[in-house]
Amino acid sequence: MRVLESLALDPTDSPHSREYIQKHRLSRGGGLQGALASLQQKGLVYGPEYHYRITLPLLALWLRHQLA
Repeated sequence: MRVLESLALDPTDSPHSREYIQKHRLSRGGGLQGALASLQQKGLVYGPEYHYRITLPLLALWLRHQLA
């Protein structure tokens, strides 16, 4: 959930960067990679070629609204 929240607020093509991980207090290494891979397999997040954007616009909108 934290990965989805951070991507909704701050989409990026490099969620594995140290700065992004620290900024959003994400788990490091395998935890984040596993979460992104799982979200991609479930069709909730596009891959790095699309900057890991959330695939469902209403989900992204709802997440932004909940986090505001």
